[in-house]
Amino acid sequence: MAVEVSVTAGKATAAGKADELATGAVEAVRRLLGVDAVPERRPPMPQPYKRRHLNSIRMRCGAVSFIATRRRDSKFAKHETDILFALGAKRAPAPRVLAAEGEWLIQEDVGAKRVIEPLQAMAAGEGIALLERAAAALWRCHDAAAGESFVAEAAEFGGADRLIAGPARLGDLLRVPAPAFAEEKILSLIRPPEAVFVKWDARPANAILNSTGAVYWIDWEEWGRRCRLDDLVWLLCDEWVPDFGAAEDEFVARQVRGRNAPFADGARGAETYVAAFGALHCLLRLDIILRSKGRDAWWSTENCLAYDLIGVTRECSLRLIARAQRLAANVETMAPLAEWMAALPGRLPP
Repeated sequence: MAVEVSVTAGKATAAGKADELATGAVEAVRRLLGVDAVPERRPPMPQPYKRRHLNSIRMRCGAVSFIATRRRDSKFAKHETDILFALGAKRAPAPRVLAAEGEWLIQEDVGAKRVIEPLQAMAAGEGIALLERAAAALWRCHDAAAGESFVAEAAEFGGADRLIAGPARLGDLLRVPAPAFAEEKILSLIRPPEAVFVKWDARPANAILNSTGAVYWIDWEEWGRRCRLDDLVWLLCDEWVPDFGAAEDEFVARQVRGRNAPFADGARGAETYVAAFGALHCLLRLDIILRSKGRDAWWSTENCLAYDLIGVTRECSLRLIARAQRLAANVETMAPLAEWMAALPGRLPP
């Protein structure tokens, strides 16, 4: 199947990159699985929406489908393959590896409905229940990875300097200077007591709700070691999670409070950790959204959801501010930031 890749200003267009990926996937599947498969074609992404890269495509061979993924290089593909083999051996809710070689990874297709999609129409009770199922599936993956020797040798994610610098960076962007706050104190609150396995990038867009209602976690390229509470923050503090108000605090408490809570790990101050880390994480997501928007109009919610894009919408931005303010209010040393956040909605573009 010959595909011509169109080029604009020295870079392949989005359509050209998709065609190139599809061509490579056909060849990789034929080589690794010994079958001829057809890539699932999707309509081209409307402009001006931006996406860093396209690296996975659904392939069909008769009634069977699977996912072909091409990582940046073989090192990243092996990193992902290693953890998926370990999770699969313990039947954790993640895709099984069907074949892998070099930069290519062929995975089980666990479904196409991302958790963020049904969440959009859910009230607090139903939405929190779905987040709890996603958290339970995530914990099963954590539990399955524990004790693997190669996990213990994996890289540890760095400190929280980028998070701490977030308010000042966002304040400069919105021209609302961030106040001084106890940075060292906050850093001490979100310093991991012990570096353990984390998925990282545990956004609900990377959680799949399959036809039986089970939740599976996909996209394992960035796993490493830090604090497992970080994954809980990534799940809850995403711009696509509706604002469930006080029910979110109750959700966190059930996940971390008490010796038998799934994300407790015996750590003291877990709720404060989630509140402090979560507030700063929300602000960082907001900064990414606003810089992606630039001077352009807000993006379409429908297109963002359809093409798995970050939520460059005013609604998502307001949601992040509200969540960050609520979380910061639970941390005494973040009071100046919580007050400052009250001015942020008025600085957003209309």
